[in-house]
Amino acid sequence: MDFKKDQPDLSTPEQAKRVLTEVHRAARELRDENGKLRGDIEAMAKDVKAAQKSLAEARASILQRS
Repeated sequence: MDFKKDQPDLSTPEQAKRVLTEVHRAARELRDENGKLRGDIEAMAKDVKAAQKSLAEARASILQRS
């Protein structure tokens, strides 16, 4: 169900329960995807910091030679 486009059918208790189940499932999926994205971002940030450190060390080495 696309909650942005479709209006959920809440005409019966069974339908309402089904919609709530779908919403709960979608929320869990989003939570899991968010966790994965956070992990990816943290790994990228660590890589960027390592690259910055390496570049700073290389620059310092070049400046010392001059």
